[in-house]
Amino acid sequence: MKLRRAIFIYVGTIVLPVCGLLWLGVQSFERQREALATLQGEKLTAEVTRREEAAAEAALRDSKGPVVRHFFRVERGRVVWPALTAPLPDPLPASFRDADLQEANHPDVALDIYRKLFASGQNPALALSRIARCLDKLGMRQEARAVWRKLTSTYPNERDLAHRPYGIVAAIAAGETSGLYEQITAGRWELPAEQAEHFLAELDPDRTTPYLEQFRFARALQDGFHPQAALRDDQLYSYALGEYRVYFRSAAERIEGLIPDAEMPMFDPPVDVQPPCVWIPMTTPVGSWIEGAPEVPGCASVR
Repeated sequence: MKLRRAIFIYVGTIVLPVCGLLWLGVQSFERQREALATLQGEKLTAEVTRREEAAAEAALRDSKGPVVRHFFRVERGRVVWPALTAPLPDPLPASFRDADLQEANHPDVALDIYRKLFASGQNPALALSRIARCLDKLGMRQEARAVWRKLTSTYPNERDLAHRPYGIVAAIAAGETSGLYEQITAGRWELPAEQAEHFLAELDPDRTTPYLEQFRFARALQDGFHPQAALRDDQLYSYALGEYRVYFRSAAERIEGLIPDAEMPMFDPPVDVQPPCVWIPMTTPVGSWIEGAPEVPGCASVR
């Protein structure tokens, strides 16, 4: 009985308090680790923000940069780049009006006039397109295709009255569209959303491309971008727009900005970094790991 009582007293007065102190020590250590990890994360986040803003400032100054996913420009409350709609069509030149009147009922007469206009050097790209159109109306398909091909190769970057590149419309008319989809999505021609979406759907309606994402962003910008009224010229601002983080600056009645490329991390996380280390993907390409970051107990170095 005395031995059992002594054991109970020992457990109650020594073992249990020691176990309690050990448990409290472990809990205190874990709280300290969590606090240090939180502090580390805050410092990294602050450094990420600082470097991202610096990279955005440089990209806006130079109008280029590897950190940029999309640039944009807003004038008087309207998104003008990436453009959503094309400008209004240009008027038909006066020298083409007689032929245009003849084209519907007398395409042969119009064809002769257009050929003379082409020979005189008056808007040769437009003249060639009208020549090809008349040949099509006259049932001369092969001759028309040859003229469309000539227009594609000779004046690919000139535009018709509706501001569409001849390199696209003439290639489609000639039926020679191999590689055209890729040229459009590579950005060979600056196109508004309505033209780009129309051409790509005509070339391959089942295909998708990240090229069109810029227009999705432009529509979100047009609908949801409402910065404060009083903006200081050339000061960098940030704006949360749904899934996008926008950086911009104002000049007169124009706003120029960008969204960072979320697919280009600034830092590559080492394979030996384990929790509670904080890994924050970066959208600027400056450096690798943040210099001067403090150590976190239980983590690999973040330098």
